[in-house]
Parts: sequence; structure tokens; C-alpha cells
Amino acid sequence: MIDPYADVASLDTALQERVADILTARGQDPAHKEMRNAFLKDLNLPPHATALELGSGTGHVTLDLIETAGATRAHGIDASPLLVAKATEAFSPNPHLSFEVGDARKTGLESQSYDLILLHSVLCHVHDFQNAVREAHRLLKPGGVLAICDGEFDNMSAPISDYDLLDQLILRILTSNVTNLWVMRQLPEVLTETGFKLLISPTCVVQLDC
Repeated sequence: MIDPYADVASLDTALQERVADILTARGQDPAHKEMRNAFLKDLNLPPHATALELGSGTGHVTLDLIETAGATRAHGIDASPLLVAKATEAFSPNPHLSFEVGDARKTGLESQSYDLILLHSVLCHVHDFQNAVREAHRLLKPGGVLAICDGEFDNMSAPISDYDLLDQLILRILTSNVTNLWVMRQLPEVLTETGFKLLISPTCVVQLDC
């Protein structure tokens, strides 16, 4: 089975609605919010900072960029029109929050226009994740911050033999929901090569090296 989160827009409407429900529940879950707060609350953004979430889903994490990280305005981009519609409907009363349909790897947004960019649980679903990192680099202002939070999936089991059936089952489940199990291990090198300076790990908060 192919990772359904890799291209939500290609799923039928019922499955997209299901994905939206999952993302909303995850966004509102206190444990998930506490995890996000842990790395967003101390980013020391400049006054009147602008923020962008690439892969914004139903928008709950994008709101954190204002409420927790301290940005004045936040914008979210997602490839699924249905998810963007859900986010817009849920947060339209907030004039400082906006959403649009787009590709995290090629947004078409103006270069050097954001103080903070967030990739939250996104890169593990992107086959060519390096292009999303490069796009974030292009969009950040000099000295801007890229925050990345994703999963370390390849060590979620401990096989007791070369042919551990339970380990194979876990791997099958993971590869049905994740495109790249090793993305967090690959990221430091990609970030450095792109021009970022690693500030915090393993959460991956990085800054334009300028």
C-alpha cells in the first residue's frame, strides 16, 4: 500500500475527509500540542514576524505559529484543496491566519519573505524532501528559522532474528503510512548542504547561515 499522506489530493473524497478528521484530532490532542509547544515557544522571533507552514493540513498547527511561536501573521500551504477548505472554514475569523493550495516543493511565493517556516510531520511523506528544504531556504529571510518536527520510524521495533515476523509486520504497517522511514537521519546533511545552521536537534530547528 502506498503512503496515503504522500498525495492526499489524489484520494477519493471519503478518504480525504477521513484524513482531515485524523489531522484535526491530532492537532487538538493535548499531548501533540505539548510536543509542538516544546520547540515553538523559544524561537525568539523578531517583532511583527511572518510565519509559513508547508503542509498545513487542517490548520491547527499553523495557528500555533501565532499563539505559541509569537508570529504576527501565519500562512499555510497544502496540496489538498479539501484540507485547505477545512482550514479556511475553521480559522476564517482570524484575520492574521490564511491558507492556500500549493506544493511545498515549489510554492511560487516571494523569496525571502518569512521569518519562520515550519515543516511538521511532512517530510516523511515527501519522496524528494530535499526540494521542500531548498524551497524553505529560498523563502526565508536572512537569519530566518526553519523548524522541522518528524518521526524517527526506522527504530520503532527491535527484531530478535533476521526473519522476525512481528518486525516484518510493523515494517509493513509503517511503509503503508510513511514514504521515508529515515528522513530525520538524512536531514542534517541535507540542511547543511542547503545552507542552514543546525541549532537544535533532534527536533531540527535550523537557521539560515548568513
